[in-house]
Amino acid sequence: MDKNQILMIGGGEAFENTEQYLKFLEDYPYDLREKYKSWKWWLLTWLSDDFEWIRVEMPATQNSYYAAWKIWFEKYFQYLGDKKIIIIWHSLGGIFLAKYLSENNFPKPIHSIHLISPVFDNSGLKWESTASFSFDPKNLENIINQSNNIHIWHSKDDTVVPFEHSMKFHTYLNWSILHTFDNRWHFSWQSHFVELFLEIQKVL
Repeated sequence: MDKNQILMIGGGEAFENTEQYLKFLEDYPYDLREKYKSWKWWLLTWLSDDFEWIRVEMPATQNSYYAAWKIWFEKYFQYLGDKKIIIIWHSLGGIFLAKYLSENNFPKPIHSIHLISPVFDNSGLKWESTASFSFDPKNLENIINQSNNIHIWHSKDDTVVPFEHSMKFHTYLNWSILHTFDNRWHFSWQSHFVELFLEIQKVL
């Protein structure tokens, strides 16, 4: 049976040069046990009866290039159906989607977009930069023709992507809904995301 669909992509890192990339690998804290705690898999489990999940696996996420992501992203278009489409993008995925929809038209109507701790520009980034993902914010107007249901989720204690990035998105996408938290950090290692779950269920 044809279902509503959810496209999800996680984050990644982008760098201006090789030196910046190697410095990131040296300095970034890594915990093997923490990486398996993910709200994304929890969300998939609880919504799988009502939605078809398309988990977009981007190439070279630790040293990302917009052109490569664009090519790979468009390979998933052939699997899109004719029911409601929800797009969930986290971190670097947020700026990728912003740039893509600013410069291109998605092949199907988008019911809703959820930007989770999205990168907007280079301000306040600790280890990386927007590099090839940089975009002209004025072109965000193109998104209004593709979806008028946009949710932005960000925590004020995020030390990876500052909260101000979501404030900038909310300014340009002034019809969007900004969900603010105080203690969710970058949403990377939390095992649940009940608020997002409840919002998506409204589609049914």
